[in-house]
Amino acid sequence: MNEHRLILSFHKMRSRLSEDKIRYHRRRAKRIEDGSWLDKREQLKKTLEECSVDGKVAVYYWGRDCDLSESDGVYWIAANVPAYVQLRNRFERDAEGPWNMWVLEPKDAEGFKPYVRDRAAEMMGY
Repeated sequence: MNEHRLILSFHKMRSRLSEDKIRYHRRRAKRIEDGSWLDKREQLKKTLEECSVDGKVAVYYWGRDCDLSESDGVYWIAANVPAYVQLRNRFERDAEGPWNMWVLEPKDAEGFKPYVRDRAAEMMGY
């Protein structure tokens, strides 16, 4: 979506949006104008291409939920920006605490052993 269509759609939706959403869309439109968002997208695309194997890329995920249970894992996704953004949005939507994700190089993904750790149970002596 080009910036003009984004701004037009923003004005149409403005009457239905909260002030927080309005600020979000203004910042988003500003990032597009500045080019910083597009630069980040191009950098991500380059990283995905460099780390891909047979059209797939390994993405590392670490997260901790509200009960202090912590885990990590590696997800293999298509080596393109929409697949990465979809996975990121899923993690962001389902997160109950801090989390992070990044693209792994293939050598780092080989032999990866995921873990689950319950810090609350450890504090209680289980």
